Amino acid sequence: MLYSSLRSEADKLAAIAKFHASNCSFDCANRSVQIFGSAGYRKTARVARHFLDSRATIIYEGANEVLELKIAAAVLGNEYSSY
Repeated sequence: MLYSSLRSEADKLAAIAKFHASNCSFDCANRSVQIFGSAGYRKTARVARHFLDSRATIIYEGANEVLELKIAAAVLGNEYSSY
C-alpha cells in the first residue's frame, strides 16, 4: 500500500515536471526567435532549430494533452480520469 501511494505521487510529480519543462523550453525558444527577429527564423539558425525542437516536444503524440489529463486525474481523483 505504501509503495502504491508513493508511486502514484511520483508519477504525478513527474508528469508536472515534464509538462512544465516542455512549456518553459518552448517559451524560451519562442522569445529567442522574437529577439533575433528574421535572423533567428532562418532554417540554418540555431535559434530556429531550438524553436522547432521544443515545439515538437509539446506536439508529438499529444504529449502535453496527455500530461494535462494525467495531472488532472491525479489531483481531482480517479472519478475524473479520462482513460
